[in-house]
Amino acid sequence: MLPCFTAMRGRVIHLKYRLLSSLLCVFFCVPLFLAAEEIQSGSTALSTRIAPGESLPIQIKLLNFGRNERVDVSILYDIRAQNGTTVVTYREVVALETSASFIHNIDLPDNIASGTYLARTTVSYNGQESPAIASYQFAVERKFAGIFVSNLLAYALICLFTALATAALFAAARKFNHASRHFAHSFDYSHVAHAERIYYEIVSDMVQQMRLHEGARALAMTNGIEGLSIDGEGRILNITGDPAAVVAVLVAKYEARFGRKMSFSFPHSARAHTLVKS
Repeated sequence: MLPCFTAMRGRVIHLKYRLLSSLLCVFFCVPLFLAAEEIQSGSTALSTRIAPGESLPIQIKLLNFGRNERVDVSILYDIRAQNGTTVVTYREVVALETSASFIHNIDLPDNIASGTYLARTTVSYNGQESPAIASYQFAVERKFAGIFVSNLLAYALICLFTALATAALFAAARKFNHASRHFAHSFDYSHVAHAERIYYEIVSDMVQQMRLHEGARALAMTNGIEGLSIDGEGRILNITGDPAAVVAVLVAKYEARFGRKMSFSFPHSARAHTLVKS
């Protein structure tokens, strides 16, 4: 009985010790944990690129959930160059009761050099173990006519490329039109009698325009037309039939073969003549 009683007594003492330890942790450990995080702070840089003389906006958020009294919170703002040199520094004290959220604008000097800088905020209050520090990188870049220089260069390159592309398209179109006119009127029919020459030129224009649009298929299509004789390059060798009938057959064959209407521009001298051969 004695050993059994001794064992039970030891268990009771052990349970009492554990219970006492838990109570001590509740009364002493929890207040210490809350005291370590009585004030929560957060800061955010609202801009990543600023011009000299402008203001860098920084948003500050403070939350007091560990103290039932007003707390004076000190906020240190400083701007540093890449080499660690302090460019701007400013300190303010905020009386915090429950929570606060605001934006502070840091004015940059007009003569600040372009480059990458570090914006740092240090939040501290009485009784704090270590200050809360946050840092952000931002760029300083000059503006011209209210536009950042890098953006201005990009816009200039886009405009230049657009202008060059437009000029190239116009030049290509002009060259194509010139080549078309030259190609359509490249054959010389001065050996043909003046009374017959105009019909050669009109039919030649039609054949060459068809050749421009449809290539060798259009040239091959002209073979077998009664009263019309041409060579492999599209030169009119002879017109023995009625020119109006030749033109009508050409147009009909073109529209039937390719399924679209044909449109031609004849030389000015041909517009004053009739296609009816006397």
